[in-house]
Amino acid sequence: MNIRDKQILEHMVRYCKEILGALNRFGNSKESFMDDYIFYNACSMSLFQLGELSKRLSDEFRETYPDLPWKEMRTIRNVFAHEYERSDKESLWNTIQNDIPALHEKLQAIYQSDTTIPTNKE
Repeated sequence: MNIRDKQILEHMVRYCKEILGALNRFGNSKESFMDDYIFYNACSMSLFQLGELSKRLSDEFRETYPDLPWKEMRTIRNVFAHEYERSDKESLWNTIQNDIPALHEKLQAIYQSDTTIPTNKE
């Protein structure tokens, strides 16, 4: 993995952690997510950043890990960038609940498995 991909991956792991932290802080409550704009915006910004960063990874990196949802990350980013007011909160909640924990695990495992470049402690 090149250093640029490694740095991007480090940020992606952090944004997954931020979403998981927001879930913890707000009690992992769907009702709070639907009603509390601070909770919703915190998760949304991190999802946006995940999509933005996924576009910056090298083609080689994305091709090495085809099982990761690259297209879906970009799609969510585009929704937030161009249609934020019309975003589907139910769908986003399901993404946060069902996909982000697994994505975090996978990204963190990839990040930690690369020993060619020194890493920052997570």
